[in-house]
Amino acid sequence: MKKSGMQGSGAPSGARQPRGNVRSVNNTGRSYGSSGAGSRSASSGRTPQKTAARSTSSSRSKKKKKSGGGAAAAVIVFLLLAAGVTAAVLWFNGTISDWMAEKVDVVMADGTTDTLKMTDAYDAINLNTFAPGIVIDNIAVGGMTLEQGKAAVAAAQPERPIDIDIKLDLDGETIPLDLASLGLESNMDEIVNEAYAYLKPAPGDEENPEEIVAKYNALQILQNNPKTYNTAYTVNSEGINGIVSSVLSPRVVEMKNAEITGFNMDSRKFEYTQANKGYSIDIDKAAADVKEMLDSAKYQGVVPVNAQVTEPTLTGEYIEANFGLRSSAYSTTSANTNRNKNINRACQLINGKILQPGEQFSYNGTVGRRTKENGFFEATVILGGQYEKGYGGGICQTSTMLYDACLKGDLKIISRHTHAWPSDYVKVGLDATVDYGNLDLVFENNTGYPLVIVAYWKSNDSTCHMEIYGNKLPDGQTIKLDPKITSRTEPSGTEYVANNDMPAGSTNTLRNAHTGYTAVTYQVWYDANGNEIDRKEVAKSSYGAHKRKVEVGTKYADGVIGKVDPATGKVTRPDGSEGPTDTSDTSDTSNSSDTSATSDTKATDTSATSSDQTKATSDDTKATSDDTKATSDDTKATDDTKASSKDTKPSDDTKASSKDTKPSEDTKASSKDTKAPDDTKAPDDTQPAE
Repeated sequence: MKKSGMQGSGAPSGARQPRGNVRSVNNTGRSYGSSGAGSRSASSGRTPQKTAARSTSSSRSKKKKKSGGGAAAAVIVFLLLAAGVTAAVLWFNGTISDWMAEKVDVVMADGTTDTLKMTDAYDAINLNTFAPGIVIDNIAVGGMTLEQGKAAVAAAQPERPIDIDIKLDLDGETIPLDLASLGLESNMDEIVNEAYAYLKPAPGDEENPEEIVAKYNALQILQNNPKTYNTAYTVNSEGINGIVSSVLSPRVVEMKNAEITGFNMDSRKFEYTQANKGYSIDIDKAAADVKEMLDSAKYQGVVPVNAQVTEPTLTGEYIEANFGLRSSAYSTTSANTNRNKNINRACQLINGKILQPGEQFSYNGTVGRRTKENGFFEATVILGGQYEKGYGGGICQTSTMLYDACLKGDLKIISRHTHAWPSDYVKVGLDATVDYGNLDLVFENNTGYPLVIVAYWKSNDSTCHMEIYGNKLPDGQTIKLDPKITSRTEPSGTEYVANNDMPAGSTNTLRNAHTGYTAVTYQVWYDANGNEIDRKEVAKSSYGAHKRKVEVGTKYADGVIGKVDPATGKVTRPDGSEGPTDTSDTSDTSNSSDTSATSDTKATDTSATSSDQTKATSDDTKATSDDTKATSDDTKATDDTKASSKDTKPSDDTKASSKDTKPSEDTKASSKDTKAPDDTKAPDDTQPAE
């Protein structure tokens, strides 16, 4: 056990001190080489009391001689014989001359020298108490017996002799260790026994005068220069492995990324689980390092832990700082109630959709069939190139807004189709039509992080909104869309088709003329300060030119079904005669198509990605509502994107323009719904148009 060294700073307060030159005598009465029972003076080795003792002895001898000299003589003879035998033994051992006659010079406490018999010096150090001047843990134990000294030292021991505060450092995390269960070991008994034995004769010292003198001299020095001892506690490090393992083992975990679990529609915030680092820890090394500290009596400190750390790639902190609105698009819808109900229903089915990294979004797969059972209503559509009623009319405005938001969010477009002719709520080249089972809008989440789609229709201002939330574009960048018309083809003439249920000669406009276009769409990237930094071509679009289409009645009053000239619309009887005809026009005013409004959706954020676009080639793509105007500021239509053919614009009273089928006033369209049709559909009469 560890023990302290000697200190020479003087006796502490309360320490017991020997007086002057007084020498202690062994309490056992052991006095090598002395005669008689009296104790010797410790100052000079002389015995001044001997003269008086001899005088008294002589007087007693005379009296004994008077009373009985014979007996005394016998005793004297016996004593002389005994003394002779003892002297012979001592002489035989070679010690009588040393212990009876040898004198030594010693140094006293005051620095003076004196002469003592060896026996007196030996008796002075052969004590049954601690030597005067011995101090243990600041307690003067000189003059105490061994038991008294131990009791005094034990009573002064602190309740908590060692304050242990060792911590582990794991990748910057400070982990405290509870080491209270480790046992403490004290060297008190060892130190007390060592202090008690200080300067006492060792076996063989009686034959070593130099050692006796050295210890006597040291005993004298103690009176002015006490010798101090300090006890100490040490920690038993047995069991440290279990303690260290108990705090580190639970931290040996695999890395886990934060996980998007939901999206709060009110706060527009992502909900997520927390991430954690992955740790591979050398627990045995950490325990060995702690044990080494304890064994070297270092009880405060921090032990670094060797560990391989795997950082998560997605954390809650990153989500809070970098996730939010990535892109958006919106446009104004019509006043058609059922059409707006369909738009609202489609938004409800899309709203809150979460896309994991690499996952594809299918519009048809998400919205489902456009049926009454799925919550859709009948609205005006174009079926087979003419106006009809169908469930889900108008929802192409939601697919178009979603397509634009995807381009502004730089998402990967997998499948997109244009309408038969441009929609009037977006610029030419920015629309995306859908038809369940035929045409779909599909895009992929290529951001590497989850995405959330927020879709809604606002009744207070009749606007359709698509917002995409996720990891925002880097460094505050934004994307706007810039479609450019690359060619235009004007329609010519009118197409006439027969209707055997209408009176012969009556007409109904099935489709107004539409100019054909080709267009290229660009993503324009801006930095956080609004400076253009890049421009990318992301889509090509094609819309065919469509001539005006009019149906002509062929049923004569007598039930005969006539024929129609497809070039002129003229009706003749089977025999070639014209016969009486009805020249009324039953066209619905909702059939008129205003293609002059082509403004884009208004951008409230950025997004986008490139995709090869499929070109519309015929009437088998859907038309969108003619009267819904786009409101986007950043892609507002320019004059050169407006349809320029005068025959594509309806007259104020929406009459057909064919001079030979001029309608009368009583045959004008009377429908209260005067809005343009919503979509065109592939010429499949078994499917409802959208």
